[in-house]
Amino acid sequence: MHERIITLDILRGIALLGVLIVNVYLYFNGLWFLFPEYGEELMRLSLDSLTFHGISAFGEYKAITTFSFLFGLGFALQMARAEQKGADFVPFFSRRMVILFLIGVPHAVLLWYGDILIYYALIGFLLLLFRKAADRTLLVWAGGLLVAVPLVFGALGWWVAAAGLPTPWLPQDVALLEGFRSSDVATMVATNLSVLVIDWTGAAIWYILATYLAVFLIGFVVGRRRIFENVEAHHEVFRRVRAWGLGIGIPLSIAYALMAWVAVPAEAWEAMPWLAVVFEFVLVGSMIFLAAGYIATTTLLVHDHERWKRRLSIFAPVGRMALTNYIAQSVVCVLIFYGIGLGLMAQVGPTVALLISFAVFGVQIIWSHWWLARFRYGPLEWLWRVTTYGKLQPMRIPATVHPTAAGT
Repeated sequence: MHERIITLDILRGIALLGVLIVNVYLYFNGLWFLFPEYGEELMRLSLDSLTFHGISAFGEYKAITTFSFLFGLGFALQMARAEQKGADFVPFFSRRMVILFLIGVPHAVLLWYGDILIYYALIGFLLLLFRKAADRTLLVWAGGLLVAVPLVFGALGWWVAAAGLPTPWLPQDVALLEGFRSSDVATMVATNLSVLVIDWTGAAIWYILATYLAVFLIGFVVGRRRIFENVEAHHEVFRRVRAWGLGIGIPLSIAYALMAWVAVPAEAWEAMPWLAVVFEFVLVGSMIFLAAGYIATTTLLVHDHERWKRRLSIFAPVGRMALTNYIAQSVVCVLIFYGIGLGLMAQVGPTVALLISFAVFGVQIIWSHWWLARFRYGPLEWLWRVTTYGKLQPMRIPATVHPTAAGT
């Protein structure tokens, strides 16, 4: 049990670093709102263009896919614990999702429109519908969704291109950028709401819900089969997943980055609208295979190499406080990039943004180690538990208990 917990916390911590890097390089940094003009910068060979394409290929969608997999796996573990205790799992998990949703709403409105907690809460409720399904049924649903999503949305993109309709990058993106660069808090919140309305009234919400429900279901199956509880017995499975995940995921991810930003000019999308279908399959395939390769590689490093286990264990406390650290990342990044803070949005390139991400995460590593040496849970994790169970939970670690023992 100790090995399993350490491995999953390490994976969660690494995924949180990936989420931070992706969120900063394109969104908090404001580059998203500069397209399509900024695309010309990416055509020039420079440190910034290499950094941008590297993050796009090897980070974008992979970190959040890993997080989604771990969420589904955690669902299986929580359900197993509830069954062992004879507790009614549905009300318990429903309360957790309601609270997660209530944390996500102010996060999205007051801090960052890119909040993922609301989506996770909604998908969590959908996951309850599958709790009694057989593993085969879950995998059929997951596979079906992972084929249907790129097919449907690729066909939609095909139709948009063939009909000559406007591209997703609209002129008002510049206005949104200026809204976030405003020093007025009310203007920032209003801009958040504007983006949220666009996201929640468009096709993007269905894309996210369907895609990550599929990943949740895969994690649910893996968690139910207790594979991470006995890595040794499933060693060959992890080796194969590593080989196939990296072997297929890396080329697909490079292809995704090139198609998304460089290799396919706007004229080509209009002349060959069927490219939209190809692109969607490349995108979904890259995120699934490379995330699987990352997960398997990390697990084998932790399990097979003591030195790597010690190195990677610095991520474990961050992973144990994932909810707190995720919200904290938004607070810090708003203060760094938005107009109400230092106002660096659209003022620094991808390389500087990457260095800022590493600096922020480095502080989170130190903070998380310090906090969990004294307390059982992160602040928001503790609040989540208290509101779920409806009673106060012990927070501080007794002085007589060694912090490591308390953590496991």
